[in-house]
Amino acid sequence: MQTGEENRYRQAVRQAIEAADGPIEHILESLNSQMKIQAGKMQFEKAQTIKNRIVQMGKLKVRSYRWTQRMDNLKILHISQSSSTVSFENLRQKKTVFSGYLISFDRIEKVANFTLSSIPTFLDRTYKLQNSHRMACENLSEHLGLVSLFLYKSRPPGLWLDLSQKSLIDELMIKEAIVGCFGAKTVSEN
Repeated sequence: MQTGEENRYRQAVRQAIEAADGPIEHILESLNSQMKIQAGKMQFEKAQTIKNRIVQMGKLKVRSYRWTQRMDNLKILHISQSSSTVSFENLRQKKTVFSGYLISFDRIEKVANFTLSSIPTFLDRTYKLQNSHRMACENLSEHLGLVSLFLYKSRPPGLWLDLSQKSLIDELMIKEAIVGCFGAKTVSEN
């Protein structure tokens, strides 16, 4: 392999690893600028090759690849709708109860059930999670298989929030996501 070819090959491998590592926007920006430079130099074949790579990498932005990232960064908050329960304040009023699960590459932790009115307590418990409610699998591959079974469904049940890119989530964001996923009826019940 020629030195120039070897360098291009290494760069392509490096970019492929970066693309699998997480968000690809910065890679696409870099390729766009390289394509413009090559076109400016009248190197249209090289510019077309770069454009083809941009098109191929753009396919990674579709919904099926939304969870592609480094496994050790994987952090998902899953919320599912449970049953309705009677309110202590008003025995005639029912409140929808939700279950929360914090999922990482090596474990799933159950967070205490909550209603829309108790989201601040739910968030506080989520941030302070200890391994006390850890749901264990026999091995890591079994765990990842179980998680991916839901993540890569075209319509996974419940709400799945990617926390790997967010440092903090707030009450309003969670409430809007729950209403968007489960419908406005959940708000009227709470």
